[in-house]
Amino acid sequence: MDAGYCDDWTERLDLAYGPNGSEVIFDCPFAHHVAGIGAAGEYALIETDYFGGHGDQVAAVYRKGVEEPLFASQRVRRGAINDALRKIGVRACKGMDEFDTLGLGRHRDFDHYFERYE
Repeated sequence: MDAGYCDDWTERLDLAYGPNGSEVIFDCPFAHHVAGIGAAGEYALIETDYFGGHGDQVAAVYRKGVEEPLFASQRVRRGAINDALRKIGVRACKGMDEFDTLGLGRHRDFDHYFERYE
């Protein structure tokens, strides 16, 4: 998601801002609204930012809108996304991790979808 997109739709849907507990940049009312529509009460917000092979992963898992602890370690670390996906029930296929099992690697660039919000 894009920050402008999230802010625009949060305003359009008249969603209330509340405390943002996770380190996921797009942990916002709109993201929780969308997740609540399609999820059976449990979902993960994930974020990854890589450039030239180096980068960060951030993930947070929510059950009924309340953040669940992933592990005692920080949410910002290598493997955080797979940990979160595992926690919500994603099982990796043989020879793949959870991220690749869901095909998330095919969705790395969304900038063109959000041009009108810049």
